[in-house]
Amino acid sequence: MSLDEWFDRIDLTSYAGGPLIHPPDPATEIVWRLAVDRPTAAFVRGPRTHASYFAGKEIPACLRLRFRRGAAAALFGVRADRLTNRTLPISVATDDPDVFLEHLERRLPSAPDVGLVELATDRLSAGQSVAATAAAVGVSERHLRDLFAETIGVSPKRYAGLSRLRAVLAADGSWSTRASEAGYYDQSHMAAHFRELMRVTPGAYAAGKLPTTAC
Repeated sequence: MSLDEWFDRIDLTSYAGGPLIHPPDPATEIVWRLAVDRPTAAFVRGPRTHASYFAGKEIPACLRLRFRRGAAAALFGVRADRLTNRTLPISVATDDPDVFLEHLERRLPSAPDVGLVELATDRLSAGQSVAATAAAVGVSERHLRDLFAETIGVSPKRYAGLSRLRAVLAADGSWSTRASEAGYYDQSHMAAHFRELMRVTPGAYAAGKLPTTAC
């Protein structure tokens, strides 16, 4: 079984210093982490509806596997909304990320068909309304909401909002330009949404004035 059938992205990074910023994210991930002052750990991190900030620390290796949209629920046998804003531990017995990946790949079953979910999320991320998205993929709005709760973990409307905010975070330029390009009505609309989900204003975020906590 290929890991590409289950995951959109697989990244191996390291961290030193801080702070560690975890922005809102509608995706579910598997994370394997080698730390200096604690045992190697692995966990499932469900969709995050708000940002979190942690004081800096040294992590020599952090492996992140980002599930294809809709796939995580099939692997774990639970509704995706059971994972929202939760982190659940996974048994790990290796300090080698390649060994961890090989072990995971051997245990994966056949990947589910998530084509409809991916089509719907693409349309929502592009700014299409929930009603128009449901019509485009051939289901009712109620069915689309149920499908997202089961396979993504957040509603279609919230998925669209999280995607819009992440577009702002990933963009360059002024806040007004970012707001316009991401599809907000204006900068004030973006700023209110930013503060709700990121827990700080855009200005405070840019200045590094973050409400960090111990990890």
